[in-house]
Amino acid sequence: MVRSPLQWALQNRQLDIAQLLISRGASVDHISTLGWTPIFYLWPRARASQPVMVDYLTVLSADTFLELEILDTWGWTVLHRVAAFGTAVEVEALLKLGASPMTCALPLRWNAIHHAVFYGNYSTFVTLLPLYSHMLIDTTDERGWTLLHIAASAGHENIVRHLLRLGANPYSLSKPFRSHMPE
Repeated sequence: MVRSPLQWALQNRQLDIAQLLISRGASVDHISTLGWTPIFYLWPRARASQPVMVDYLTVLSADTFLELEILDTWGWTVLHRVAAFGTAVEVEALLKLGASPMTCALPLRWNAIHHAVFYGNYSTFVTLLPLYSHMLIDTTDERGWTLLHIAASAGHENIVRHLLRLGANPYSLSKPFRSHMPE
């Protein structure tokens, strides 16, 4: 996985080095072999006690336009990663920068909220929920699974309860399907 010095600095939470590299012309658009631009490296995977990355987003977006709709090798945008592994504050910051909550990740056609549900990220789920008000709560993915199916299969009781309060159909049937979700 070929990373640029800026990607390394962001992955290792070295904001001062990232600022220095950007001030010297480092590209915020370099794409690694994972299909990641530097911004993806702020959320490489779920981590306990990870600091909120809003300051890093501010540095990355200060003097340049961030391409937020790039799909990585798994078909995820940075908003999909933040919905899964980030915080509500980070989701809000990305939305203000222009990230689209409607971009679908293949192979299941999941939006950011699906990733929040699958990974049990309740705070990002609640933050994203109003953006999908036009979608029916029982909209299905490629397997015929609703958000309720996803939350229940992953064992996220707080999200299951929330979806049921919103009127999700507990009797909705799905198609048989086996999938793999990347970290």
